[in-house]
Formats: sequence, structure tokens, C-alpha cells
Amino acid sequence: MTSTPEDDLTEYINTLITDIGELGTVTITGTLASWRRSRTWASGELVTYRPGTTTVTGRLTLGVAGRPAAAIEARTRDQGSPLQAGIDISVTGRPELHPVYGFRFHAFKIEPLAISQRALQRARTLQELTDTGLLTRQQTLTPPTRISRVGILTPVAGEAARQDTLTILNQPVHELTVEERRVPVAGPSSVRAITKGILDLTHAQPDVILIVRGGGEASDIGIWDSPILTRSIAATPIPVIVGIGHRTDTPLTGRVAHTDAGTPTGAAHWVITHNQLTPAVTATQPPQPRLPVPHYLQPAETRDRKALIVAVPALATALAVTLILLAILIL
Repeated sequence: MTSTPEDDLTEYINTLITDIGELGTVTITGTLASWRRSRTWASGELVTYRPGTTTVTGRLTLGVAGRPAAAIEARTRDQGSPLQAGIDISVTGRPELHPVYGFRFHAFKIEPLAISQRALQRARTLQELTDTGLLTRQQTLTPPTRISRVGILTPVAGEAARQDTLTILNQPVHELTVEERRVPVAGPSSVRAITKGILDLTHAQPDVILIVRGGGEASDIGIWDSPILTRSIAATPIPVIVGIGHRTDTPLTGRVAHTDAGTPTGAAHWVITHNQLTPAVTATQPPQPRLPVPHYLQPAETRDRKALIVAVPALATALAVTLILLAILIL
């Protein structure tokens, strides 16, 4: 098989990575932001955060062959620390440049260290939302029978998800008025920007508010666990429909929203389906003749009044008959 210049370059870089001192095999630590495994391969994302924040300062793609990955999962599960997003781990392996998947860290060994600060913060936020009743507050809101005005919060970057969602909502057949706010969804100022966007849309008083964001790195989804953001959504007096990332992503904003539609287009389809399930408004029907109310269901005052109307003529008739009979007897 003839090698291409790209193959030669990849091989050359991998050789350099292996030959530079003892860099062939190293151990690194960080927070596991995501983990997925198929039969033949497992992949994950290792990140580091700025202390006390959700700002990512470092990111590394992990790769593990299928059988070793299954063995690692079984061992960590038996130790009581299953591999899942939010735990701190140490990873032993070597960096490599893959011709298709690019630069990644090929892991041979993974050891859980502890639950990360971010995971602990997420658990505290969830407990606080539960204790204050905010976790289910949005579910008590009822959208209008037929939605006509939609507010939507979209990212300033990530046009694909935005365009797909707006294309569905803006079809003339749906007769929807859409008001959009675009905000940054990454970086240290994103939580404040998203919260302000929600407030702006609330003042516009749409029937529902959609919050959408396309898929991305698991660490980028982390801002949607922010205590400030989750409380803001929970306190919004308008039903909030969330479609963030992929269906496998489960941020806290989806837990506190009226509905977690899973994806951006899922949020748009939720609105359309809601309206399609609404019975069509029919022409005003002519008033139906009212049946008489049974006497035992009528108010006491009505029953007494009717009884008196019937009784007075009867008494008058009886008195007249009595007077006639007396006159005959006298005669």
C-alpha cells in the first residue's frame, strides 16, 4: 500500500511524541466531562476548570479501545466509583495524532480520584431547587390552548441549530409570531447574558419561551447547570421549553423547565405538536333550548313561590264551593 504525505506526517509526529524524553507514557489528572463507549471503542473528554467557576481552562479528548474500556468500567464500578461525568480521574496513556480523529490521548489506565467540585455544586443546586419548590414550579404553568407568539433564545454562534429551529417555526402554515434574542452561550459572561435574554423575552410576554443550543463538548454544556441560570428559568412566569445539545445531555435547566425537548428542533416541534393537538375553533353554535329544571333541584325560594302560585287559586275555588253548598243547605 502506498502511503500519502499525510500518512507520513502523522507517523512522523507520533514518532516524535513517543521519542521526546519519557513522553511516550504519561499520567494526567482532570475532571471527566463525558464518557461514551461502543463495542469497539470508548471516548471521553477530560477538562480542568478555573477554581470556583465553570470556566474551562484545559480540554483533552480521551480514547480507549473497547475491551480495555469495558474492563476499566467494570473495575471502577466495583470500587464504587463508576465512570461518569463529574468525577476527577487520573489517566495513564500516551498522546497520539490520529489520521481521522486528530490529536487525542490514548488511555491505558483510568483511576477515579474523587467527585469533582463541579459535580458537588450541581448536586447542591439540585437539592436547593427541590427544597424551595423551584424544581417543579414551571410544570405548574399552563401554555395557552393555542400558541401564537413564541419567544426564542438562540446562541450568537452555531447557525445550524438556530436556522433549523427557526425554519420550522417560521413556516406560514403555523401562523406563529417569533421574537428572537441572541446571546453568547460560552465564556465567563454567558450566564449573565442568557439570564438577561430570558428577562427581556419575559417582558415581551410571548406565550412560551424556547431556549435552544446545538450540541458541543460536554464541558460547554456545563454552564446550563449554573445555579443562577436554573433559578432564573424556574422563576419565569411563562412556560420555558428547553432544547439544549443532544438527547444524551441532561443539564439542570432541562430539569427545571416546563419541558425538556432534548434538542433545538425538538423544542420547535413541541410548539407545532401542541397546536396540532388543539381542537379547531368552531363557529358559534345557536343557543340550545333549555330543559326545565326538576323541582327538587330548584332553589327553595323558587319552589315555595311556585307552590304559592298553585295553592292560592285552589283555595279560592274550594272556598267558593263551600259557600255554594252552605247556600243550598240554608235554602
